[in-house]
Amino acid sequence: MRYLEELRLCLLRTAGIFIVCTIFAVFYSQTILDIVLSPISSEINGLVFTNLMAPIILQVKLSFLLSLLIIFPYLLIEVWWYVKTALYHNERKAIVPILVMGALLFYLGVLAGWKLLLPQMVMISKNWMPARIGVMIDVSGAIDLVLVVSLVSGLSFQVPLIMLLLGRLGVLKVAHVKGRRREVLVLSLILGMCLTPPDVFAQIIVAIPLYGLFELGILMMRSLECAQIQEKKSQAQLDDHRPDELQFFEGSYDRPHDENRSQ
Repeated sequence: MRYLEELRLCLLRTAGIFIVCTIFAVFYSQTILDIVLSPISSEINGLVFTNLMAPIILQVKLSFLLSLLIIFPYLLIEVWWYVKTALYHNERKAIVPILVMGALLFYLGVLAGWKLLLPQMVMISKNWMPARIGVMIDVSGAIDLVLVVSLVSGLSFQVPLIMLLLGRLGVLKVAHVKGRRREVLVLSLILGMCLTPPDVFAQIIVAIPLYGLFELGILMMRSLECAQIQEKKSQAQLDDHRPDELQFFEGSYDRPHDENRSQ
């Protein structure tokens, strides 16, 4: 029952902070909407609402999602405080860096998708627009595009952590991954070419972070292998320097067998 009470308090605290953040975001929803749409509105002027209730629904929806994004680290902390008592010390040491790194990479990916990738996609779409035909873009569709691009970018920044987990499970080895650098570099350039307008500078801007994530994954896997090798060496040293009492008992255990053989 104590664990259920702790779970209830955890949910109540998280829900309270979420409601406070949502109410605060609703008061500034128009400013938040302008900021979120700035990568699109700076390039395209034809943003319109196609429904009478769309401004209210959209601003409440945006406030809800923004509050969820803001309290995500606090939610991780609450979950951690709830489950850490059931974990061993070495498991705690392994999980905490992964949680912190995953959250930081996700926020960095969301920011990169909103600030770098989204404007390039808008420029591509703008170049494909017919010159003599006016275009009116629904704000709801623009918000959905911002959310999808930001979410996909945030999840793609989890590649180093995925490589680290696969390395810990023994599926990937550093030597094998390092041999694929050329293929990953070419793939990053191809993705940069597909996601950007025909501009070499823009392609390089997108390709460098993609390849940098791969190199970061290699560094994390290398540090993991070094730590595993050091742990094995320490364990081997402990096995070589066993207590004398253990050797005594092993010898006394084997001695009757030797006496029976002599008889």
